[in-house]
Amino acid sequence: MRMIKGLENLPSNIDECSEIPAICSNGVCINQIGSFRCECPIGFSYNNILLICEDIDECSSGENLCQRNCINSIGSFQCLCQEGYDRTLDGKNCVDINECVSLPGTCSPGTCQNLEGSFRCICPPGYEVQNDNCIDINECEEEPNICLFGTCTNTPGSFQCICPPGFVLSDNGRRCFDVNECAENLGICINGACINTDGSFRCECPFGYNLDYTGVNCVGECREVGAELFHDHLPNSGLDLCLGLPECTGCRKAPTRVFPVTTNAIPGLHPDTDECSIGNPCGNGTCTNVVGGFECTCDEGFEPGPMMTCEGNVPLGHGAQCLSRWSPRSLAVGSVQLALPCSKKADSPVRQ
Repeated sequence: MRMIKGLENLPSNIDECSEIPAICSNGVCINQIGSFRCECPIGFSYNNILLICEDIDECSSGENLCQRNCINSIGSFQCLCQEGYDRTLDGKNCVDINECVSLPGTCSPGTCQNLEGSFRCICPPGYEVQNDNCIDINECEEEPNICLFGTCTNTPGSFQCICPPGFVLSDNGRRCFDVNECAENLGICINGACINTDGSFRCECPFGYNLDYTGVNCVGECREVGAELFHDHLPNSGLDLCLGLPECTGCRKAPTRVFPVTTNAIPGLHPDTDECSIGNPCGNGTCTNVVGGFECTCDEGFEPGPMMTCEGNVPLGHGAQCLSRWSPRSLAVGSVQLALPCSKKADSPVRQ
């Protein structure tokens, strides 16, 4: 090899890429005449003092990557997103997850409201938030005194009070109040005292009075209870009858008047019962069944006994001639003469 004349004293080129150890570390060293250059990959920058490609710490770059959940790595970084966030497609940031969209039915039957990194449920009345859902409140279990005096039934988002007879529901629907029948029905317990009770009432009759067949009126003991039934349902009969008992006075007596009436005409009346087929009502006599009662034909030496004596024909209106004090609700219709058991006649006095 022959040197060019005049260039013998010029310094020769130094290949820094091969002469300097670890030059352009993490990058590529390219030799140039009298110099060199480093080509650094993405995520690295050239350090002209250390002559190397140095990692860029993106997390401390001030760009607020990943909502402060950035982890630097050699030549790159990684986002660790908090709960409620997800990484963007380029992986360089965290964005809020809209749970109201990504989780259909969340907060049902309430309303889902998205928040930054989270969400909340707005529940309707009667519901409460449990495990990110609106759950029905069982008011019947949580409020022991609810529906007092009634029965509490839980319903979705609410409850219902079912009150027993004699009680009414309060305006707010949370308890049952007793109905004061005595105050609301001023006509009950005539001649007596109305006593209100929880869910009902009772009539207290004074001495000498008893409850009539309705159970809500007091009538004198001398007044025929059965006649009351006729008087209430046949008010035009003009009758005011009482029992023909020794202690009773003023019993009206009149000729018998008979009117055909069906059993449906007067509430409380029942079909005729054959008394003759039940035991031996006439005793020492022959029993003959009639509508509404029976007749006794006494044997020789016997006469009707003293019980249930019918003296005369007391007009009871529309069919019945004589009423039984003991069973006013078993009265039937038709012209009826209530017979009596037969008892032995008293011996005639012996003439001297």
